Amino acid sequence: MPIRFVLLGLYGLLMSVAIGAMRLDADQSVAGQNASERLQALFDAERAWSFEVFPETALSEGDRSGISRVTDLSVAGLESRHAQRQAFYDELKSIDEISLSDQDRISYQTFEALLEAPLQAHRFKMYEVPINARSGIHQQIPMMALNTPFEFLEDYEGYLDRLEQQPKQVESLIERMRGGMASGRTVPKANMTD
Repeated sequence: MPIRFVLLGLYGLLMSVAIGAMRLDADQSVAGQNASERLQALFDAERAWSFEVFPETALSEGDRSGISRVTDLSVAGLESRHAQRQAFYDELKSIDEISLSDQDRISYQTFEALLEAPLQAHRFKMYEVPINARSGIHQQIPMMALNTPFEFLEDYEGYLDRLEQQPKQVESLIERMRGGMASGRTVPKANMTD
């Protein structure tokens, strides 16, 4: 008889372990679903924010809502974007990566890298060197025409509005470069010459 009790006890133990494992799987599935939903919501929030603060990017992707605006290149605008990127990064890190599907994990890691790059650039004050021989406002101004669809009157008006804002853009970059000069961050002379 004692063996029967032992077997019943083992059976009960195995059943409780199996039920616990099923509950754990169910909990992880729900947590994974929640993590996946949070991740997607974060992607959506970042994209909406990005289109708002980088209207040129929005326009290049067919969103005309900011056709008359330009990115705020001032130090204040830069700091505001940095703070928001940090908030997105912090939210991303609060999502349990392990509970995500393989595809969502890849998306998570890609998004993480996309957020980390400008955060690191800010840490090293790369914004104090906003132009070089290959990129900067001297390239962006001529590219504005290529990125404007010119299909409607509003496209032409928006383009002219953006052109009128370029002196302020240049002033903002000069301010940032002066900060770079003061802290010893400049583009090497050899890079800026023919």
